[in-house]
Amino acid sequence: MTLHVEVAGSGPALVLIAGGAGDAANNALLLKNLAGVENRVARFVSVIALVKDGRLVKTFRGTVEGEIAHVESGPHGFGYDPLFYYPPFGCTFGEADLSRKAHVSHRGNALRLMFDYLHSSSIAT
Repeated sequence: MTLHVEVAGSGPALVLIAGGAGDAANNALLLKNLAGVENRVARFVSVIALVKDGRLVKTFRGTVEGEIAHVESGPHGFGYDPLFYYPPFGCTFGEADLSRKAHVSHRGNALRLMFDYLHSSSIAT
């Protein structure tokens, strides 16, 4: 999973991969890097690879668009969820309950694309 953050309209200037120093340190670093930045457009990105008999069949990319909040909020989720503000919900992913978030998540979107492909192709047989 990656988080892409646009800075000053220049495209995905920050591309962060979850993990490493831990959620609190990663979130603190992101907030530090975005201090004073107004354009905080962000997207979570997940790519799932479908493999059969050791060969790549197809990849499926799921995204969810939002923005980075100025402060962490909410006890749910993990990683950047407390900072990822999702406008259609009016809250961060950290504030949204997990069942609601599952309907729009980047991982869920990638999985739905893969399942649609599997249902419409002969790869599963």
